Amino acid sequence: SASYDSKRRLARQGGDIKISTPFWLTSSGKLIPDKANAVNDCINLYLKGQGSRSILIKLKGKHPDLADVHPTTLKRWFTNRALIGDWSNKGDVIKEVFEPLIDVDKFYELQDAVKSRYRRMSSPTTYITSGILICARCNKSYRYRTKKHKGNTIVYTNCSTYLQRGTCSNNKTFPYPVVLEVFNMVYEQA
Repeated sequence: SASYDSKRRLARQGGDIKISTPFWLTSSGKLIPDKANAVNDCINLYLKGQGSRSILIKLKGKHPDLADVHPTTLKRWFTNRALIGDWSNKGDVIKEVFEPLIDVDKFYELQDAVKSRYRRMSSPTTYITSGILICARCNKSYRYRTKKHKGNTIVYTNCSTYLQRGTCSNNKTFPYPVVLEVFNMVYEQA
């Protein structure tokens, strides 16, 4: 705690500090060119209307550093004030601590885009087969989703790795009633 108090004091005075920084910055707050370009490309595609998952799929060949990045990480990056050089530590924003990646106008345009796309998720529904259905290709769980269609709600499931990152080749979709029927057929024997 005392160490961070002294770092905050030094940062307010314009001194160099060494702290844990976001992906695109060195520990001393300077841009890492390859990673900064990757984040900037992500921001530009997001502002053009692309979703986080499709951005990562599109850019993983151009920027190998993005291969293991999760889509929710992009949204966390997009709201981080370090993009404009500010350090938010315990709610205390200190300006011009880091080398900025984007200008302030673009940052607030990005904040508006993130806010406008935010969807409040409904409380999760538990399915009897949750955690049991595993992808044969990547060994990860399946994720259940719902879709409204002509006044009805359809529940279906996909490989979670395919949905989140697009890195699993298993793009098969199974309706929940089919999964439940197979479960009921093999449950007694298992």
